[in-house]
Amino acid sequence: MARSLNSLPLDGNIFLFSPTFTVVNVGSTAVRAIVSGADKMAVHKRVHALSRELSAWDVPGLGRLVPTNDSLLVEFDPSLVEAPTLKRLVRLIDASASGTEDG
Repeated sequence: MARSLNSLPLDGNIFLFSPTFTVVNVGSTAVRAIVSGADKMAVHKRVHALSRELSAWDVPGLGRLVPTNDSLLVEFDPSLVEAPTLKRLVRLIDASASGTEDG
């Protein structure tokens, strides 16, 4: 069975960055975009890029954005925007900002 070189560490300590991205509900007034991967600096940069990109959009009901090291909390007014709609928007913006298709 052939193995991929992508699964090997580059120098014994560093692994190729293969982030995962998901958006989950946090109660009825927030969603959380979670980025995970072996390269913590890349994860941090991706979260903050998502925060900057999302804040540039004029989304009715969008509230406070709270970036952390590995996630972005997105507060919203459910009377102005529904959670599924906001989750789709967050995924699309992340895919656009990070140049990925896994959003």
